[in-house]
Amino acid sequence: MKKFLRYLLMAVLFGALLFWIVSQKPATRVTVATPVATLTAEELYRQFYEDENLANEKYLNKTIRVTGPLMDVTTNNAGFKTVVLGKGRPLVHARLRKDFSDTGKNPDVGDDLTLICTCMGLVEAVELRDCKME
Repeated sequence: MKKFLRYLLMAVLFGALLFWIVSQKPATRVTVATPVATLTAEELYRQFYEDENLANEKYLNKTIRVTGPLMDVTTNNAGFKTVVLGKGRPLVHARLRKDFSDTGKNPDVGDDLTLICTCMGLVEAVELRDCKME
């Protein structure tokens, strides 16, 4: 019985490690397509919250244009900047492209931003990748 538990623990740890490695892989696709929709951050979040399956059919892995008020900007260990859009609570997490260079735009908290991104679905907020500012 102890051997079985040992092997089970090793399998679970290996699975968790594999999941972590795969989830840390940066998106390599660059958003170049014409946006299929133009939405506010609130509209996008509401559509995912009300009917996630329908919203996935419409937006998942597709290019969209999102506008909303800036809440926060963070940079992760890999060097990706993430822009958080929303009022009162985060509605959209938009990760900017790795090759994003400072365009001279330094928006302040509360400023409206327009981003063109690839939609990755709903986690806690709507996740967007490969974003560029308009």
